Amino acid sequence: MNKKNHIFDFILYGVLCLYIFIMVMMLFFQFASPVGGFHGIRTYTRGINVIPLHDILLFLSGPVSLGLMINNLLGNIVVFIPCGAYCALFNKNKGIPVNLLIVFSISLSAEILQYLFACGISDIDDVLLNSLGGLIGIACYLLLLRCLKSEALARRFFTILSALLGIPAFVLIMALKSGG
Repeated sequence: MNKKNHIFDFILYGVLCLYIFIMVMMLFFQFASPVGGFHGIRTYTRGINVIPLHDILLFLSGPVSLGLMINNLLGNIVVFIPCGAYCALFNKNKGIPVNLLIVFSISLSAEILQYLFACGISDIDDVLLNSLGGLIGIACYLLLLRCLKSEALARRFFTILSALLGIPAFVLIMALKSGG
């Protein structure tokens, strides 16, 4: 492996680490600071929705603000697009079903952990929307792979794209999280 590939791998894995950090912050510390639990000032939030499409239909038909609807519905989709793309990139089996099952499992695990640690509301609709986002990410990567006809080129293009989108997204999310 040449030096150029090492640089691309460093960037790819670096952006992946930023993405995982953002996911952990959004999924588990949306309502509390990561250090708040050490100071006894943590607010516990626990809820569960196991009725498929209940909240989605409520958002689409009820008196819910547009901002909240966009944040919940589109946010749950968009945040898992990279997860699907990374699954397709790293998984040797490039098929949609296997990668979608991985995304679904990650989302379901996150919802279960939110419930167990009382750091959010576990919602089957979130799992469905996250899986849709993952499916979009998988499809985008597979389309990229098909267009470029080379796994090495697709990996390199994905690395550049993830850096161009991922690093500014990280900075923006951290600025919004800190209130600045």
